[in-house]
Amino acid sequence: MVRAVVGDETGSANAFFKGDNAKLIKEGNIIAIRNGKIRLVKGHISLEVDIFGRITEEKVEIKTVDAKNISEKEITRRPRNNRREDKPRREGGDRREGGERR
Repeated sequence: MVRAVVGDETGSANAFFKGDNAKLIKEGNIIAIRNGKIRLVKGHISLEVDIFGRITEEKVEIKTVDAKNISEKEITRRPRNNRREDKPRREGGDRREGGERR
């Protein structure tokens, strides 16, 4: 298992790699991450690659920006509220009668 900071010209993020993907992670390597996913770990964004993701080593040059690490900011999630207050579809709250369509 490897923890790393990955980034490109738009910013950077903390990442977590395991298994065969961890072997490609070395300081200075340029990699492409496909089908990565984000996960909240103790309120901070972490990039991960699961069984559907793929990492390949690339031979291109990119600039990195270390100043914009999105993982540094703590994110608080609001609890999901499945009981939203439904607004009536029409005035008076009536639905169309008889299944009429427009």
